[in-house]
Amino acid sequence: MRMNVERTRPPGRLSQPTSGATSCGPCTGLSVLLLLIAFMLPLGGCAGELERKPVPVDQMAAAQPPEAANIRAIGLQRSPALQADMVQSLRDETEDVYCKDKDGKPSYCSLALSGGGGYGAFGAGFLNGWTAAGTRPTFKFVTGISTGALIAPFAFLGSDHDQTLKESFTTISDEDIYTSKGMLQALGDESFMDSAPLAALIANKMDDAFVKEVAKAHASGRRLVIGTVNMDRQKFVVWNMGAIASSSDPDAPDLFRKVILASASMPGIFPPTYIDVELDGVKYDEMHGDGGLFAQVFFHAFVINPKKARETIAKEDDRKRPKGGQIFVIRHDKVEPEPEQVKRSLRPVIGRAISSMVKSMALAELYFIYLEAKEADMDFNYVAIPDDFVWRSDKEFDTAEMNRLYQIGYDMAKAGYTWQKLPPRFDQSPLAQAR
Repeated sequence: MRMNVERTRPPGRLSQPTSGATSCGPCTGLSVLLLLIAFMLPLGGCAGELERKPVPVDQMAAAQPPEAANIRAIGLQRSPALQADMVQSLRDETEDVYCKDKDGKPSYCSLALSGGGGYGAFGAGFLNGWTAAGTRPTFKFVTGISTGALIAPFAFLGSDHDQTLKESFTTISDEDIYTSKGMLQALGDESFMDSAPLAALIANKMDDAFVKEVAKAHASGRRLVIGTVNMDRQKFVVWNMGAIASSSDPDAPDLFRKVILASASMPGIFPPTYIDVELDGVKYDEMHGDGGLFAQVFFHAFVINPKKARETIAKEDDRKRPKGGQIFVIRHDKVEPEPEQVKRSLRPVIGRAISSMVKSMALAELYFIYLEAKEADMDFNYVAIPDDFVWRSDKEFDTAEMNRLYQIGYDMAKAGYTWQKLPPRFDQSPLAQAR
C-alpha cells in the first residue's frame, strides 16, 4: 500500500492537517508512522501478548499450507516446483494464450503490476484504456504486489472484468479500506488500522465463482502469481494463485483471498494475515504481510527460467511455440526524482529519507527486470505515472483523485501509449556500458 507522509497521521491526529499534498513515494507515510509507533511503545503499558501458534524456527522451511502442493516459492530465487509448473503450463497451453509481437508473430506476453495504494487507479485505468484501444493482449503470466495484487487477478482474467476493476478503484474511499482502532487500543494491538473493510471488499469482488475462473485460465496454461512476505522467516513468498484456485480443498478459495489481503497489508498499519500451515500433522500459522516490503514489483524470471522451460518442453514434442516474449511493467508511482523543499522537522525528514530509499529500490527493480527479460529473450516495456501528476488530497484513497488518475491512465493507453523500452537513465548506467 502507499500512504503519503504529508497526508498520513496516526489515529487521534497527533498533528494538524496540512493544506495541499505532494507525493513522497510509496510506503513513505506508513514507514514514518511505524517509526512514530516505535517511539510511543513505552506508553502502551503492560498489554498482554496476543496469541498465535507460530512454526518452530528450526522447522519453518518444512511447513506447508494444507490446501495444495507446490503452490509457492520461498525467496527471490529459482524454484524447482515453479519451474516444473512452468513446463506444465507449456504442455497445457492452447494457441489463444499467445499474443502478437511487433511483427504480428505469436508471442508470450507477461504483465508485472507494482504496489502503490490509491495510485493503483492509474493501472486500472491504463488496462481498461488498453482494452478500448483494441491492443490489449492475453497475458501468459501476471505478477502483482500490494495494490498490484488487487489488480492482477482482474488483469489476468481479461477485459470481461474491466467494469469491476474500474469500480474497485474509482468508487472507494478510505472507509472502504480500513477503520481506525484509536491510539490506546492500537498500542496494545498488532496494528493501527482494522483492514476488515478491505477483506470484505476482496471477498465480494473475488468470490468462489471468480476463483473458479482463475482455475480455468490456469488449466489453459496461463499463470497468476502474487508476492507476500513471510514475517516469521523474513522471506519473500511467491504464490501460484492458479494452483491454489485449482485445488479441490474447500478452504482453497479462502487461501486465495488471504494471499491477496496479505500482499496489500502493510504490517503495523494493517493487521498481518495468518496463513494456516501443517507440519507432521500439527497445525501452525505463518504471519504474512505486504510484499512491497521486499519488492515494489517483480517478474516471473525471479523464480523460474523461461528459456530453460522452453528447452525442456522442446525435447518432448515438435510443437511450434513462441521463442521469445514481451514483459509489460505498470509502475503505480512516478519513477523520476521529485525535488521538494523538506521542512526542518522529524516527520518530513524521516519521510523524505524513506521515500528516497523506496524510489531507489523501485528503480533498481526496473533495472533487474530489464536484464532478466533480455536474458529470457523478452522485449521490455514499462509505464509509470506521469511526472507532472500531483495528488491533491489529504486522503490515501480519495475517490475524486482516484477517478482523475484512472482517467489519466485510461487516456494514455487508449491513445496508443509508446512504451518505455529502457529503465530510467539505463543508457547512462555502468550496466548498459558493460553490455
